[in-house]
Amino acid sequence: MKNTKMKPTYPNKKKQSFDKLYIGLILGLLIPLISFYVFFLIKNTSLTFGKFVEYLGNSGVIPQSVTLGVIPNLLIFFIFIWTHRYLSARGVIVATMIYTVVILAVKYM
Repeated sequence: MKNTKMKPTYPNKKKQSFDKLYIGLILGLLIPLISFYVFFLIKNTSLTFGKFVEYLGNSGVIPQSVTLGVIPNLLIFFIFIWTHRYLSARGVIVATMIYTVVILAVKYM
C-alpha cells in the first residue's frame, strides 16, 4: 500500500536571495564605517577626514565614536530578520562582535 500522505508545501520557503552569511558580514562591517563618515560630514565640514580622525585620536573618543557607528547595524539586523534572511542576520551579529572586540582592545590596551 502506498503512502498517500502528502508533504506540506511552504510557498514562502523559497530560496531567499541575499541570505548569505558573507553578505551580512560585509554589510555589518561597512555600514558602521559609512555611518562614521556621514557623522564626520555632518559634524565638521571644514576639516579633512584625516584631521578629523587625528582629532578623535588625540581626544580619546575613538571607541565611543565607533560604538555609535555600530548602531545602524541594529536596523540592518532587524531588516534581515523581518525578511527571513537569517544567515545574513547572523553575519551582521558576527560583524558587530568583531567591532566589539576591536573597541575593547583599543579602549583597554
